[in-house]
Amino acid sequence: MNCRPIATHLTQLRSLLSDLENEYTESRGERKTELFYEIRSVRQQISSAEIDLDNCIHPPVLLPDLSATDFVIRWHRDRQHFDFAVLMHNSGAPVSGPFKITLGVSYYVYTQDPPLYKSVAQDFIFPSHFWINTNDTVPSNYWTDVPFVTKPGSSSASYRFDAIVDADDQIMESNKDNNQTTLTKLLKVPKIVLPPVLPPRAF
Repeated sequence: MNCRPIATHLTQLRSLLSDLENEYTESRGERKTELFYEIRSVRQQISSAEIDLDNCIHPPVLLPDLSATDFVIRWHRDRQHFDFAVLMHNSGAPVSGPFKITLGVSYYVYTQDPPLYKSVAQDFIFPSHFWINTNDTVPSNYWTDVPFVTKPGSSSASYRFDAIVDADDQIMESNKDNNQTTLTKLLKVPKIVLPPVLPPRAF
């Protein structure tokens, strides 16, 4: 990285500060007050430029940044089951496994009155031989054969999906606050259910 423009700007700021400080010692009245605020502003700019130059000369180590962004649904031909996975985006350095992904799904079961709200979770391992490169978005392992349960007389159902990427903190990341997501989706079987374009990921 070319740090010369930052260094040149920093030198100019320091020279300006020196001139302002010399003028300040010889000034009186309103001009002295004006110089006080100008000097304070230039010192703040110098501090910021020094940080920029240090980061340019010694750039921080780029870490992975995994985030859980959305869920993908894959319907079965029987229209009574589906698979789902969380989409994982990496906005940092390339990263591979192994790390744990926890998926959860919640839905109503209408075999009793009032209906039972069922919540289940399952862990998957993203393996070491798969990589998520910078700015790539990939699906996790698919949770397969989730039953599609609707209220009698209805063709749709509300499902809540949960995911925690790197659930055991196995990956050192620049941001751990975006590894978890929860989304509620109103599911309805599409008119045409096509087979998956790609086979399930063989983890």
